[in-house]
Amino acid sequence: KCSMLEIPKHAALEPKNSTLSIEEVAQFLEVESSIVKDWAKNGKIPALKEGHSWKFQRENIEEWLAAEKMK
Repeated sequence: KCSMLEIPKHAALEPKNSTLSIEEVAQFLEVESSIVKDWAKNGKIPALKEGHSWKFQRENIEEWLAAEKMK
C-alpha cells in the first residue's frame, strides 16, 4: 500500500493558494524529494518549472492526490 494515497494525519499545508517546494510536497506525501522531482519532470504530478526550481500549487496537489486515490 502506497503511503501517498492517504493524507498523513500530521500533514498541514499552507492556505489553498500557496506555492509549495519539492521538499514540502515530499514531506506531505511522505516520499523522497527525488521522487517528487522525477514525477514533476515526467508530468505525473502537477507542477510548474520556474527557472531551475519546481513549484507546486497546494490546491493542485490536493486535487491530484484525490484523483490518485480513485484509481
